[in-house]
Amino acid sequence: MTPTFRAVRLPGLSSVEVRLRVTDDSGLTDEDVATVSIVHAADLTLSSSDIRFSPINPDPGQPVTITATVSNRGLTDAGSFDVHLSTFGTLLGTATINSLAAGAAADVAVQTTFADVGFKLIKVTIDAADAVVELNEATTRPARFCKLANRSRGRRHCGAGFADHRYSGR
Repeated sequence: MTPTFRAVRLPGLSSVEVRLRVTDDSGLTDEDVATVSIVHAADLTLSSSDIRFSPINPDPGQPVTITATVSNRGLTDAGSFDVHLSTFGTLLGTATINSLAAGAAADVAVQTTFADVGFKLIKVTIDAADAVVELNEATTRPARFCKLANRSRGRRHCGAGFADHRYSGR
């Protein structure tokens, strides 16, 4: 025998007590109690392909807008949280998303300039303060490379052709 349990419309963070009573053929009875926790939470996600640069090929000193699309793949709306954009440990800017409905996405953007030629690892951190209860914290810290080079040499790439880089640490 496999017992089944069905609950409909339980709140996102709740628990249900389940009792199982078994009686054998001789009439002996035993009972066990278990508490089942029900968790519906937001799941804020972002991959490196959700990070974009405009212009795609910035020159050193030219303003570049970095846009990141944050999605909530969870079953619960997310309240207010910050999104940090940084490069090699230097904060480029912070944007706030006041709320994000389950299944929705929102763009955040920061404008900056880079003074010199070279690679820039753009890291986006969602909800660094852990203000939102999430199902999976590992999907909130992707990064993407941006290469600024001399226009005269024709080697200018920003984000194109680089693999998805994920960082689980902060």
